[in-house]
Amino acid sequence: MKFKLITLIVILLAFSVAVKAEISVLNTVDSSYNINEKIALQTTITNTKDISGYVKANIDCDNYNLDYYVTPFEFKTTPQQINIPELTLTESMLGKCTLNIILLDLNDSLIDQSLVQLIDVSDKLNLNSLLADYDLDVGQSLIVKGTVTNIRNLPVNDAILTITLEDNNYEYNLDKSDFEITLPLAETIKSGTHEITVNVKDPSGNSAETVLGYTIIPKAMDLKNLVNKLEFLPGESVEISSLLYDQANDLIENDAEIRLYNPDNKYVTQGYGKLIYVLPSYANPGTWIVRTSNKLFNIESKFIVKELKQADIYIEGNTLFVKNTGNVNYQDDITVNAGDQEFTKQVNIPPNEVEKIELNKKLDPGVYDVTVASSSGLKEFPQLNVEKSTDPSYLTGLAVTKTANTLIEKPYLIFTLLALILVTLYLVNRNKTLKRVKHEREIQLGNTQMLKIKKDKGVSFQPKKFSEMNDEELKDYRKQILKNMKDDKKDDENPGYQYKPPKEGKGLFSMFD
Repeated sequence: MKFKLITLIVILLAFSVAVKAEISVLNTVDSSYNINEKIALQTTITNTKDISGYVKANIDCDNYNLDYYVTPFEFKTTPQQINIPELTLTESMLGKCTLNIILLDLNDSLIDQSLVQLIDVSDKLNLNSLLADYDLDVGQSLIVKGTVTNIRNLPVNDAILTITLEDNNYEYNLDKSDFEITLPLAETIKSGTHEITVNVKDPSGNSAETVLGYTIIPKAMDLKNLVNKLEFLPGESVEISSLLYDQANDLIENDAEIRLYNPDNKYVTQGYGKLIYVLPSYANPGTWIVRTSNKLFNIESKFIVKELKQADIYIEGNTLFVKNTGNVNYQDDITVNAGDQEFTKQVNIPPNEVEKIELNKKLDPGVYDVTVASSSGLKEFPQLNVEKSTDPSYLTGLAVTKTANTLIEKPYLIFTLLALILVTLYLVNRNKTLKRVKHEREIQLGNTQMLKIKKDKGVSFQPKKFSEMNDEELKDYRKQILKNMKDDKKDDENPGYQYKPPKEGKGLFSMFD
């Protein structure tokens, strides 16, 4: 096209020197047109001499060339007007084109040629569209506004408007260049960014299209809890997530408050959006409650913490520790074996509590391979050094235990001890009886002697009243009363066995060793 244009310009320059024809275009020709538009030319032609020939109108495009008008013409030296019929632009002319007027003689020799206008033939319209609101709530309508013009920004009053929204096409016939369309949005439309396509096309096939973006603000519709399991054991992790769903049943961001309560409905901990909680070893068995809430919703979920009976058995020094590491009372029989010595201890330990067993109060001093048996299994503690206990109460108890064991092993000692006890009781009772008889005899003798004295003197004795006694008689009476009380107290005392501390190394019952 460029080569042809340059060649045409060179020829025109050459002929402008040789030929004195003059071609003038009287009307305005624009530089751009749409398909199916028409171009009319009004020209005047003046030649240097009278001659017969032809006037030709031509359009030369990138891929198309057409002499769309040819007519015989008598060229004169005076200006003559020619009205060239309208040229209808077609789809084959799309692109860059030149409009030319060519003058020829009867032998088809070129007299003169004029390039009227370089034009652009297009199938594009101008579409200026926008949305009334680009951020929409669920339930709000989408309003599309716009204006349609041709390539030269002249109004297009006949076109078809097509709007594509969420895979649905909506078509409208426009009878003017301005439009405003209201489109309802689905109640379940997805949240976030969306696009709407606006397309306009006139009857000649000229068109324009634009894409507009808008955002749907999510509407919270449902809140749920997601727990990683339904049943847990102490020590396991509980993972709870709050799930907030929008109008399209899609998850959206949330910061709902998650609060955890144990089976006693006591608050444990909380989080926002997500909560991870490691159940302690003593976590209450039963149904735990998850309460989740935000400004719109309050929900509850539940999970189960199962019972766990277990204990940790260990030895520090000479103390055996049984720690309840479960979440229910640990009831068990703990059997300790150390060589030829063995004992069993029944325990009932609350969760997270410890019971101590002093081994040096149960075992003789020495080094043992100790085994501890429980319902959880068997634990071994090799080469455990059991030291002698220094607890006084334990030493006394140990002596009693040894004595009892000795008595059980030697039955005759029991009979000997019983005999000694019986003899002692007999002697104590006999001593008290003898004293009482002696005291009664002394009183009887005293009364007999007093009666004899009275008889010898011929005086009848009559006891005086307290009010009739003088000071000397009252003093003597009190003294006699105190003496009698002191003697009675001595008679009531048991002068039985008096305890004497044992010598070093001897127990309470060392006489049986």
